[in-house]
Amino acid sequence: MSVALYLYGRVAENPVAAANSPEGQQFCVESIDAWTAAVEITGTADADAIAAGRQAALAQFAPDLVG
Repeated sequence: MSVALYLYGRVAENPVAAANSPEGQQFCVESIDAWTAAVEITGTADADAIAAGRQAALAQFAPDLVG
């Protein structure tokens, strides 16, 4: 999220708070979804590995949005 803000000319005063905000976590979910799709297309990992990696990433970067 901080990189996106930086690229748009904005810098978060508190990067940790920004990353943990609902908007920051939603940004992470969207990024995780994009990476998941990219890995699926490449065929470099099986479905179990992709699912495990996705769950680990969601738990770390979007803990409040993980059901």
